[in-house]
Amino acid sequence: AWETMLEQLREDATGMEVAPPIRTGYPEDKVRLIDVLLRPEVLVYEPLWTAIPSNKAILPVLWSLFPNHRYLLEAGFELTPELVKNGYAQKPIAGRRGDNVKLIGECKSVLDSTDGRFDKQESIYQQLWCLPKVEDQYVQVCTFTVGGHYGGSCLRSDPSLVIMGNSDMQPLRVLSDKDFLKK
Repeated sequence: AWETMLEQLREDATGMEVAPPIRTGYPEDKVRLIDVLLRPEVLVYEPLWTAIPSNKAILPVLWSLFPNHRYLLEAGFELTPELVKNGYAQKPIAGRRGDNVKLIGECKSVLDSTDGRFDKQESIYQQLWCLPKVEDQYVQVCTFTVGGHYGGSCLRSDPSLVIMGNSDMQPLRVLSDKDFLKK
């Protein structure tokens, strides 16, 4: 993920050395992800712009720009009395794969929480909205693009409330209307 590269750049900037954007000729243990991803001969399928929407810090910004929008959940960098009252999700700003997520229900009851490698990151707080449950699994529909165009969909499912990196994934077949309607 691009966030890994950005994390390495932040570590370099706060550490003893600030390395140039691309290093060559260094021992393997000194090579960073950016040293590989930004080489001209490397083709990266995930565009750099995806680092913006995948970073959860965008959620409070969107909420402040469009409060009470029907497609947004309330989100903030601080807990509000409304979030505490109705339940919220605490998510690390640059977390991935469901790591270090806490789901807090009404009356501060912990509905679910996960461990992971993002426990030292700052968090955002977002209105609680649990995934739908089908049989014994919570499900999430995911879509992705390839080359700026629709690339496919999958269904992620898990018996826990938080979809994780190791949660089940089933591919979905998408048919055009004409193929679907003629059956």
